[in-house]
Amino acid sequence: MKRFRFARGRALLGVVLAATAACARYNPDPFPPPVSSGVLMAVGPGRTWNAVIAFVDARSLPVVEADASMGSIVTYWIDFFPGEIEPGTMADCESPVGDAVSPVRARFEFVVSPRGSRATMRVRSQWQRAATDHEMEGTRVIAGYVNCVSTGKWEKEAETYIRRLTGELG
Repeated sequence: MKRFRFARGRALLGVVLAATAACARYNPDPFPPPVSSGVLMAVGPGRTWNAVIAFVDARSLPVVEADASMGSIVTYWIDFFPGEIEPGTMADCESPVGDAVSPVRARFEFVVSPRGSRATMRVRSQWQRAATDHEMEGTRVIAGYVNCVSTGKWEKEAETYIRRLTGELG
């Protein structure tokens, strides 16, 4: 009888742990502080949220987490290849002396919060430059990533585009 209770208790513990793991939220490294405090929209949170969703869809940004009840969307890391964007205008990424243009990646967060009958929208980005370890037969081996500091340009462009989608900026 004791053996049966012990086995049943372990089985129950396993089920509880599995359920807890399944409910765990995606929790990546935190974003750096925002470059602005956000934008007070002329429209409500529902309309702002729909505009953010439309922006994310139009840019084909891969979403890792979207929570309408929290008003938050977080994207996966997006790799930008040399020449695809001008990283110096989006983020300040120090490059080692003699290093060619390193690949850059970014991820984005959009937060929509109610503020009376209006909404506040905040856009944050995190940029990183590939840190190369060495070259192997002409191919650069990426050893990791180095954090960059956002210039705020991407966030401002995203905010302007989303405000246009709400009809706020003709």
